Amino acid sequence: MDRIEFPQVVIPGNHDARNVGYVHFQRFFGDPHSRLRAALEPLRAERLQATGFTIVGLDSSEPDVDEGRVGRDRYPWIADQFDEPGDIRIVAVHHHLVPIPGTGRERNIVLDAADVLLTLVGLDVDIVISGHKHVPFFWGLNGMLICNSGTAGTRRIRASTPPSWNELHVDATTIKVFTHYLDGRRELSVIFSRKTRTLTREAFYLTDDFLASNGIEALRP
Repeated sequence: MDRIEFPQVVIPGNHDARNVGYVHFQRFFGDPHSRLRAALEPLRAERLQATGFTIVGLDSSEPDVDEGRVGRDRYPWIADQFDEPGDIRIVAVHHHLVPIPGTGRERNIVLDAADVLLTLVGLDVDIVISGHKHVPFFWGLNGMLICNSGTAGTRRIRASTPPSWNELHVDATTIKVFTHYLDGRRELSVIFSRKTRTLTREAFYLTDDFLASNGIEALRP
């Protein structure tokens, strides 16, 4: 990882929490919950229509189990990290928040995934990046792009899915994801319109009355 010269956000996975491994993770990489914020120079900010980007890294691992959990006590902390209203907002979490096709029976999702998703949608998060299932796939959920990556460091793959990793490009109108494979291929995997959030909210609107009647609004941080 020292060969990666760009700023890094490092989060633990389920194997990192095994056998008290979370102690070693903190020793090598620091706090498993982290934030990286970078401002864009004026010309680039104008082109991207964003003041900068904020990446929030979440520790979803639990010691010695495959299941994940973020925890309700973390929701207000997540909200506090996104304090720049004009930023592109990204969340990195190891466990997948929605099921990934082609990976068999669903067993290891985040235990509080629904409340985490509600929190992130309420915070206008643009992108969620995750892994865990070793299979790349992409979902658009309430105007939020969810990117699950394959595995780049192991041959523990699912079915015929080869090892891979994702590269994200953000411009003024789209978010593009390119998938890289070990044979050198780099293929365009998904194009996500940055206008999707506005369009989705115009086409899909949960009324305030419904949210209040069912106490859903109170679940937000």
